Amino acid sequence: MRVNQLDREIGVNGDTVRFYTRIGFLNPVKDPVNGYKEYSPKDRRFLRFILSARQLGFSVNDIGQPYRPIPSIPTIMVRRLHYFQHWRGPIWKLSCLRQSVIILTAV
Repeated sequence: MRVNQLDREIGVNGDTVRFYTRIGFLNPVKDPVNGYKEYSPKDRRFLRFILSARQLGFSVNDIGQPYRPIPSIPTIMVRRLHYFQHWRGPIWKLSCLRQSVIILTAV
């Protein structure tokens, strides 16, 4: 099922389908012959769920929270490493400042 078919069947704008695809809620498979994205029945059901939840007032973030993939341990470690590297300079400066305070108060 293509975007225009979902558009007709469910009654949503094609841009809406593309938006939910872009943020990872829908996972179409690209047809190797023509390059069109093909949406599965699962995508169609989830799109209906998304639209219903949105009508009930749920945010996009609320809807996606339970469906976001759990990152692997290496992914988490890389993210943490980047986070700590970001703080490396300020921590070093604080350490130097601490040493200065210790030296000044010891005199």
